[in-house]
Amino acid sequence: MKHINASSQISFEDLFNSLCGGSRITPCEEREIYSVLMGQGFLFVFMLALFGNVINIAIYNSDQIRFYIAIRMLSTKLLMNSLAMLFLLPQALRFIKVWEPGSDTDHKYWDYFPYQIYFVNVFGFCAMWLTVLMTSECYLHVIHPSQSKSICTKKNLWRSYIVIGLAGLLIPIIYPLNRVAKLQKQCGKHHLVIESSLEDHVIVFEKIHTIANLLLAIVIPMSLLIFMTGAIFWRLVIRKPDFPHTKHFSNEKRCVTRITLITTGLQLIAELPPVPVMLYASIAGPLAINETAVCIWHTIGVFLGLCNMSLSFFVYLALSKNFRKMVQSRLAEFAKCLLPQCISRNYGLNKYHLSESVTINSKSQTLLRINNNNNANSVVPEGAN
Repeated sequence: MKHINASSQISFEDLFNSLCGGSRITPCEEREIYSVLMGQGFLFVFMLALFGNVINIAIYNSDQIRFYIAIRMLSTKLLMNSLAMLFLLPQALRFIKVWEPGSDTDHKYWDYFPYQIYFVNVFGFCAMWLTVLMTSECYLHVIHPSQSKSICTKKNLWRSYIVIGLAGLLIPIIYPLNRVAKLQKQCGKHHLVIESSLEDHVIVFEKIHTIANLLLAIVIPMSLLIFMTGAIFWRLVIRKPDFPHTKHFSNEKRCVTRITLITTGLQLIAELPPVPVMLYASIAGPLAINETAVCIWHTIGVFLGLCNMSLSFFVYLALSKNFRKMVQSRLAEFAKCLLPQCISRNYGLNKYHLSESVTINSKSQTLLRINNNNNANSVVPEGAN
Protein backbone atom coordinates (compact mmCIF):
# COMPACT_ATOMS: atom_id res chain seq x y z
CA MET A 1 0.00 0.00 0.00
CA LYS A 2 1.53 3.32 -1.10
CA HIS A 3 0.83 6.43 0.95
CA ILE A 4 1.58 9.35 -1.38
CA ASN A 5 0.41 12.91 -1.90
CA ALA A 6 -1.70 14.16 -4.78
CA SER A 7 0.93 16.57 -6.12
CA SER A 8 3.58 13.83 -6.33
CA GLN A 9 1.28 11.36 -8.06
CA ILE A 10 2.36 12.05 -11.69
CA SER A 11 6.10 11.80 -11.11
CA PHE A 12 5.66 8.63 -9.04
CA GLU A 13 3.52 7.02 -11.72
CA ASP A 14 6.13 7.82 -14.39
CA LEU A 15 8.84 6.31 -12.22
CA PHE A 16 6.69 3.26 -11.48
CA ASN A 17 5.83 2.73 -15.14
CA SER A 18 9.51 2.91 -16.05
CA LEU A 19 10.20 0.09 -13.60
CA CYS A 20 7.41 -2.21 -14.79
CA GLY A 21 9.88 -4.71 -16.14
CA GLY A 22 12.22 -4.44 -13.16
CA SER A 23 12.15 -5.20 -9.46
CA ARG A 24 9.65 -3.56 -7.13
CA ILE A 25 9.41 -3.39 -3.36
CA THR A 26 6.30 -5.27 -2.28
CA PRO A 27 4.15 -3.24 0.14
CA CYS A 28 3.70 -4.82 3.56
CA GLU A 29 -0.07 -5.17 3.10
CA GLU A 30 0.46 -7.24 -0.06
CA ARG A 31 2.77 -9.79 1.54
CA GLU A 32 1.57 -13.27 2.34
CA ILE A 33 2.01 -13.12 6.12
CA TYR A 34 -0.09 -9.96 6.31
CA SER A 35 -2.79 -11.34 4.00
CA VAL A 36 -3.05 -14.61 5.94
CA LEU A 37 -3.20 -13.05 9.42
CA MET A 38 -5.53 -10.21 8.42
CA GLY A 39 -7.68 -12.48 6.23
CA GLN A 40 -8.20 -16.03 7.52
CA GLY A 41 -6.63 -15.16 10.88
CA PHE A 42 -8.97 -12.21 11.36
CA LEU A 43 -12.07 -14.26 10.53
CA PHE A 44 -11.05 -16.88 13.10
CA VAL A 45 -10.57 -14.38 15.93
CA PHE A 46 -13.69 -12.50 14.79
CA MET A 47 -15.83 -15.61 15.36
CA LEU A 48 -14.19 -16.11 18.74
CA ALA A 49 -14.91 -12.46 19.57
CA LEU A 50 -18.60 -12.83 18.75
CA PHE A 51 -18.90 -15.78 21.14
CA GLY A 52 -16.60 -14.50 23.89
CA ASN A 53 -17.82 -10.90 24.01
CA VAL A 54 -21.49 -11.92 24.09
CA ILE A 55 -20.85 -14.33 26.99
CA ASN A 56 -18.69 -11.71 28.72
CA ILE A 57 -21.38 -9.03 28.56
CA ALA A 58 -24.04 -11.52 29.73
CA ILE A 59 -21.90 -12.48 32.74
CA TYR A 60 -21.04 -8.89 33.60
CA ASN A 61 -24.75 -8.03 33.79
CA SER A 62 -25.61 -10.77 36.27
CA ASP A 63 -25.43 -11.15 40.04
CA GLN A 64 -23.73 -8.53 42.21
CA ILE A 65 -20.81 -8.07 39.82
CA ARG A 66 -22.85 -5.82 37.52
CA PHE A 67 -22.93 -3.05 40.13
CA TYR A 68 -19.16 -2.47 39.99
CA ILE A 69 -18.07 0.53 37.94
CA ALA A 70 -15.08 -1.36 36.55
CA ILE A 71 -17.39 -4.02 35.13
CA ARG A 72 -19.54 -1.37 33.44
CA MET A 73 -16.42 0.11 31.85
CA LEU A 74 -15.29 -3.35 30.79
CA SER A 75 -18.67 -4.05 29.16
CA THR A 76 -18.40 -0.76 27.26
CA LYS A 77 -14.87 -1.65 26.18
CA LEU A 78 -16.05 -5.01 24.85
CA LEU A 79 -18.68 -3.17 22.83
CA MET A 80 -16.02 -0.83 21.41
CA ASN A 81 -13.80 -3.77 20.48
CA SER A 82 -16.68 -5.58 18.79
CA LEU A 83 -17.57 -2.51 16.72
CA ALA A 84 -13.93 -1.99 15.70
CA MET A 85 -13.70 -5.59 14.47
CA LEU A 86 -16.99 -5.21 12.64
CA PHE A 87 -15.59 -2.26 10.66
CA LEU A 88 -12.49 -4.35 9.84
CA LEU A 89 -14.57 -7.21 8.44
CA PRO A 90 -14.66 -5.87 4.82
CA GLN A 91 -10.85 -5.74 4.82
CA ALA A 92 -10.69 -9.42 5.77
CA LEU A 93 -13.18 -10.27 3.02
CA ARG A 94 -10.93 -8.47 0.53
CA PHE A 95 -7.88 -10.44 1.69
CA ILE A 96 -9.64 -13.78 1.19
CA LYS A 97 -10.71 -12.52 -2.27
CA VAL A 98 -14.47 -12.55 -1.88
CA TRP A 99 -14.48 -10.09 -4.81
CA GLU A 100 -12.05 -9.60 -7.68
CA PRO A 101 -9.39 -6.85 -7.53
CA GLY A 102 -10.42 -3.89 -9.65
CA SER A 103 -14.12 -4.82 -9.68
CA ASP A 104 -16.94 -2.42 -8.82
CA THR A 105 -17.09 -3.90 -5.32
CA ASP A 106 -13.36 -3.31 -4.94
CA HIS A 107 -13.73 0.35 -5.94
CA LYS A 108 -16.58 0.74 -3.42
CA TYR A 109 -14.40 -0.80 -0.72
CA TRP A 110 -11.63 1.74 -1.33
CA ASP A 111 -14.20 4.54 -1.21
CA TYR A 112 -15.12 3.16 2.23
CA PHE A 113 -11.47 2.74 3.28
CA PRO A 114 -10.90 6.22 4.87
CA TYR A 115 -14.05 5.75 6.97
CA GLN A 116 -12.85 2.31 8.02
CA ILE A 117 -9.61 3.83 9.31
CA TYR A 118 -11.58 6.57 11.06
CA PHE A 119 -14.03 4.33 12.94
CA VAL A 120 -11.40 1.73 13.85
CA ASN A 121 -9.28 4.52 15.35
CA VAL A 122 -12.33 5.97 17.17
CA PHE A 123 -13.27 2.68 18.82
CA GLY A 124 -9.64 1.75 19.46
CA PHE A 125 -9.02 5.10 21.18
CA CYS A 126 -12.11 4.67 23.36
CA ALA A 127 -11.13 1.09 24.26
CA MET A 128 -7.64 2.20 25.26
CA TRP A 129 -8.87 4.96 27.57
CA LEU A 130 -11.57 2.72 29.04
CA THR A 131 -8.75 0.36 30.03
CA VAL A 132 -7.00 3.31 31.66
CA LEU A 133 -10.18 4.18 33.58
CA MET A 134 -10.60 0.58 34.74
CA THR A 135 -7.01 0.44 35.93
CA SER A 136 -7.31 3.81 37.68
CA GLU A 137 -10.45 2.62 39.51
CA CYS A 138 -8.56 -0.48 40.66
CA TYR A 139 -5.55 1.70 41.55
CA LEU A 140 -7.67 3.96 43.77
CA HIS A 141 -9.32 1.01 45.54
CA VAL A 142 -5.94 -0.58 46.27
CA ILE A 143 -3.69 2.43 46.91
CA HIS A 144 -6.17 5.07 48.16
CA PRO A 145 -9.27 3.18 49.39
CA SER A 146 -10.53 6.12 51.48
CA GLN A 147 -10.81 8.38 48.41
CA SER A 148 -12.08 5.83 45.92
CA LYS A 149 -15.77 6.07 46.85
CA SER A 150 -15.88 9.84 46.38
CA ILE A 151 -14.06 9.71 43.03
CA CYS A 152 -15.41 6.51 41.46
CA THR A 153 -19.05 7.54 41.01
CA LYS A 154 -21.56 7.07 38.20
CA LYS A 155 -21.61 10.81 37.55
CA ASN A 156 -17.85 10.97 37.06
CA LEU A 157 -18.04 7.84 34.91
CA TRP A 158 -20.50 9.48 32.50
CA ARG A 159 -18.36 12.61 32.39
CA SER A 160 -15.38 10.47 31.46
CA TYR A 161 -17.42 8.74 28.76
CA ILE A 162 -18.30 12.10 27.20
CA VAL A 163 -14.70 13.38 27.23
CA ILE A 164 -13.32 10.12 25.81
CA GLY A 165 -16.03 9.95 23.15
CA LEU A 166 -15.49 13.53 21.95
CA ALA A 167 -11.71 13.12 21.86
CA GLY A 168 -12.04 9.81 20.03
CA LEU A 169 -14.31 11.37 17.40
CA LEU A 170 -12.13 14.43 16.81
CA ILE A 171 -8.55 13.10 16.77
CA PRO A 172 -8.85 10.77 13.72
CA ILE A 173 -11.13 13.13 11.75
CA ILE A 174 -8.21 13.79 9.38
CA TYR A 175 -8.70 10.41 7.71
CA PRO A 176 -12.12 10.99 6.07
CA LEU A 177 -11.33 14.68 5.47
CA ASN A 178 -7.89 14.36 3.87
CA ARG A 179 -7.61 10.84 2.49
CA VAL A 180 -8.84 9.61 -0.88
CA ALA A 181 -8.11 6.01 -1.87
CA LYS A 182 -8.08 5.15 -5.58
CA LEU A 183 -7.21 2.07 -7.59
CA GLN A 184 -4.98 2.53 -10.62
CA LYS A 185 -3.95 -0.12 -13.12
CA GLN A 186 -0.19 -0.12 -13.68
CA CYS A 187 1.94 -2.84 -15.25
CA GLY A 188 -1.14 -5.04 -15.68
CA LYS A 189 -2.03 -4.92 -11.97
CA HIS A 190 -4.29 -2.77 -9.81
CA HIS A 191 -2.42 -0.69 -7.25
CA LEU A 192 -3.71 1.55 -4.50
CA VAL A 193 -2.94 5.26 -4.44
CA ILE A 194 -3.88 7.26 -1.32
CA GLU A 195 -4.04 10.97 -2.06
CA SER A 196 -3.89 13.83 0.42
CA SER A 197 -3.76 17.59 0.10
CA LEU A 198 -0.51 19.59 0.28
CA GLU A 199 -2.06 22.93 1.24
CA ASP A 200 -0.31 24.76 4.06
CA HIS A 201 -3.17 24.71 6.55
CA VAL A 202 -3.76 21.00 5.87
CA ILE A 203 -0.08 20.23 6.47
CA VAL A 204 -0.24 22.07 9.80
CA PHE A 205 -3.37 20.14 10.73
CA GLU A 206 -1.63 16.87 9.77
CA LYS A 207 1.30 17.67 12.08
CA ILE A 208 -1.06 18.55 14.94
CA HIS A 209 -2.93 15.30 14.35
CA THR A 210 0.29 13.26 14.36
CA ILE A 211 1.48 14.77 17.65
CA ALA A 212 -1.95 14.54 19.31
CA ASN A 213 -2.43 10.96 18.17
CA LEU A 214 1.03 9.97 19.40
CA LEU A 215 0.52 11.56 22.82
CA LEU A 216 -3.16 10.91 23.53
CA ALA A 217 -3.52 7.49 21.91
CA ILE A 218 -0.16 5.92 22.81
CA VAL A 219 2.31 7.74 25.07
CA ILE A 220 0.03 9.08 27.83
CA PRO A 221 -2.33 6.08 28.21
CA MET A 222 0.49 3.54 28.01
CA SER A 223 2.54 5.47 30.58
CA LEU A 224 -0.44 5.61 32.93
CA LEU A 225 -1.12 1.90 32.51
CA ILE A 226 2.50 0.97 33.22
CA PHE A 227 2.67 3.24 36.29
CA MET A 228 -0.65 2.14 37.83
CA THR A 229 -0.10 -1.54 37.07
CA GLY A 230 3.34 -1.37 38.67
CA ALA A 231 1.91 0.34 41.76
CA ILE A 232 -0.89 -2.23 42.10
CA PHE A 233 1.54 -5.12 41.65
CA TRP A 234 3.88 -3.62 44.26
CA ARG A 235 1.00 -3.18 46.73
CA LEU A 236 -0.64 -6.58 46.25
CA VAL A 237 2.33 -8.84 45.56
CA ILE A 238 5.64 -7.38 46.70
CA ARG A 239 4.45 -5.83 49.96
CA LYS A 240 2.01 -8.69 50.61
CA PRO A 241 -0.39 -6.67 52.79
CA ASP A 242 -2.99 -8.25 55.00
CA PHE A 243 -6.13 -7.10 53.21
CA PRO A 244 -6.15 -9.63 50.33
CA HIS A 245 -6.51 -12.36 52.95
CA THR A 246 -9.18 -10.58 54.99
CA LYS A 247 -12.63 -9.23 54.26
CA HIS A 248 -11.32 -5.92 52.91
CA PHE A 249 -12.31 -7.21 49.45
CA SER A 250 -15.39 -9.32 48.86
CA ASN A 251 -15.16 -12.29 46.52
CA GLU A 252 -16.81 -10.26 43.77
CA LYS A 253 -14.38 -7.38 44.26
CA ARG A 254 -11.39 -9.71 44.16
CA CYS A 255 -12.71 -11.17 40.93
CA VAL A 256 -13.20 -7.68 39.49
CA THR A 257 -9.66 -6.69 40.51
CA ARG A 258 -8.22 -9.81 38.92
CA ILE A 259 -10.18 -9.23 35.70
CA THR A 260 -9.04 -5.60 35.61
CA LEU A 261 -5.38 -6.54 35.99
CA ILE A 262 -5.69 -9.23 33.32
CA THR A 263 -7.30 -6.70 30.98
CA THR A 264 -4.50 -4.22 31.62
CA GLY A 265 -1.87 -6.88 30.99
CA LEU A 266 -3.50 -7.86 27.70
CA GLN A 267 -3.63 -4.22 26.64
CA LEU A 268 0.07 -3.72 27.38
CA ILE A 269 1.07 -6.92 25.55
CA ALA A 270 -1.00 -5.96 22.50
CA GLU A 271 -0.15 -2.25 22.29
CA LEU A 272 3.57 -2.15 23.12
CA PRO A 273 4.93 -4.02 20.02
CA PRO A 274 3.57 -1.51 17.44
CA VAL A 275 5.17 1.45 19.26
CA PRO A 276 8.75 0.87 17.92
CA VAL A 277 7.33 0.49 14.39
CA MET A 278 5.50 3.80 14.65
CA LEU A 279 8.56 5.59 16.02
CA TYR A 280 10.79 4.12 13.30
CA ALA A 281 8.30 5.06 10.56
CA SER A 282 8.05 8.62 11.90
CA ILE A 283 11.85 8.96 11.60
CA ALA A 284 12.60 6.99 8.42
CA GLY A 285 9.34 7.74 6.60
CA PRO A 286 6.13 5.75 6.00
CA LEU A 287 7.73 3.54 3.32
CA ALA A 288 10.05 2.09 5.98
CA ILE A 289 7.22 -0.22 7.01
CA ASN A 290 7.75 -2.14 3.75
CA GLU A 291 11.13 -3.42 4.94
CA THR A 292 10.94 -7.15 5.60
CA ALA A 293 11.83 -7.15 9.31
CA VAL A 294 9.71 -4.07 10.07
CA CYS A 295 6.77 -5.51 8.11
CA ILE A 296 6.85 -8.78 10.06
CA TRP A 297 7.04 -6.91 13.38
CA HIS A 298 4.21 -4.60 12.29
CA THR A 299 2.03 -7.52 11.17
CA ILE A 300 2.50 -9.40 14.44
CA GLY A 301 1.72 -6.22 16.41
CA VAL A 302 -1.50 -5.63 14.47
CA PHE A 303 -2.59 -9.24 14.94
CA LEU A 304 -1.87 -9.04 18.68
CA GLY A 305 -4.22 -6.06 18.80
CA LEU A 306 -6.93 -8.16 17.18
CA CYS A 307 -6.33 -10.94 19.70
CA ASN A 308 -6.65 -8.42 22.53
CA MET A 309 -10.05 -7.42 21.12
CA SER A 310 -11.34 -10.96 20.84
CA LEU A 311 -9.62 -13.40 23.20
CA SER A 312 -10.09 -11.72 26.59
CA PHE A 313 -12.96 -14.07 27.51
CA PHE A 314 -10.77 -17.16 27.11
CA VAL A 315 -7.90 -15.58 29.06
CA TYR A 316 -10.28 -14.72 31.93
CA LEU A 317 -11.62 -18.27 31.78
CA ALA A 318 -8.12 -19.72 32.12
CA LEU A 319 -6.81 -17.40 34.85
CA SER A 320 -9.80 -16.68 37.10
CA LYS A 321 -11.53 -19.41 39.13
CA ASN A 322 -14.39 -17.12 40.19
CA PHE A 323 -14.95 -16.14 36.56
CA ARG A 324 -15.24 -19.82 35.60
CA LYS A 325 -17.89 -20.30 38.29
CA MET A 326 -19.83 -17.30 36.99
CA VAL A 327 -19.65 -18.70 33.45
CA GLN A 328 -21.02 -22.05 34.61
CA SER A 329 -23.91 -20.50 36.53
CA ARG A 330 -24.75 -18.12 33.69
CA LEU A 331 -24.69 -20.88 31.08
CA ALA A 332 -26.99 -22.94 33.31
CA GLU A 333 -29.44 -20.02 33.39
CA PHE A 334 -29.24 -19.71 29.60
CA ALA A 335 -29.92 -23.44 29.24
CA LYS A 336 -33.14 -23.12 31.26
CA CYS A 337 -34.29 -20.13 29.20
CA LEU A 338 -33.21 -21.30 25.74
CA LEU A 339 -34.04 -25.00 25.98
CA PRO A 340 -37.59 -25.21 27.38
CA GLN A 341 -38.69 -27.58 24.63
CA CYS A 342 -35.98 -30.12 25.42
CA ILE A 343 -36.92 -29.98 29.08
CA SER A 344 -40.61 -30.39 28.29
CA ARG A 345 -39.91 -33.37 26.03
CA ASN A 346 -37.98 -35.17 28.74
CA TYR A 347 -40.29 -34.35 31.61
CA GLY A 348 -43.53 -33.36 29.88
CA LEU A 349 -45.35 -36.61 30.69
CA ASN A 350 -44.45 -36.40 34.36
CA LYS A 351 -45.53 -32.77 34.46
CA TYR A 352 -48.84 -33.72 32.82
CA HIS A 353 -49.60 -36.44 35.35
CA LEU A 354 -48.50 -34.16 38.16
CA SER A 355 -50.78 -31.37 36.99
CA GLU A 356 -53.69 -33.82 36.70
CA SER A 357 -53.16 -35.10 40.24
CA VAL A 358 -52.88 -31.55 41.56
CA THR A 359 -56.14 -30.62 39.82
CA ILE A 360 -57.96 -33.70 41.19
CA ASN A 361 -56.64 -33.07 44.69
CA SER A 362 -57.70 -29.43 44.57
CA LYS A 363 -61.17 -30.39 43.37
CA SER A 364 -61.56 -33.05 46.10
CA GLN A 365 -60.39 -30.58 48.73
CA THR A 366 -62.96 -28.05 47.51
CA LEU A 367 -65.78 -30.62 47.66
CA LEU A 368 -64.66 -31.67 51.13
CA ARG A 369 -64.83 -28.07 52.35
CA ILE A 370 -68.36 -27.69 50.91
CA ASN A 371 -69.56 -30.90 52.60
CA ASN A 372 -68.04 -29.87 55.91
CA ASN A 373 -69.78 -26.49 55.72
CA ASN A 374 -73.11 -28.13 54.91
CA ASN A 375 -72.74 -30.58 57.80
CA ALA A 376 -71.87 -27.75 60.13
CA ASN A 377 -74.94 -25.78 59.09
CA SER A 378 -77.22 -28.82 59.54
CA VAL A 379 -76.19 -29.39 63.17
CA VAL A 380 -78.86 -28.16 65.66
CA PRO A 381 -77.37 -26.50 68.74
CA GLU A 382 -78.29 -27.90 72.14
CA GLY A 383 -81.13 -26.09 73.78
CA ALA A 384 -82.57 -24.87 70.51
CA ASN A 385 -85.65 -26.97 71.11
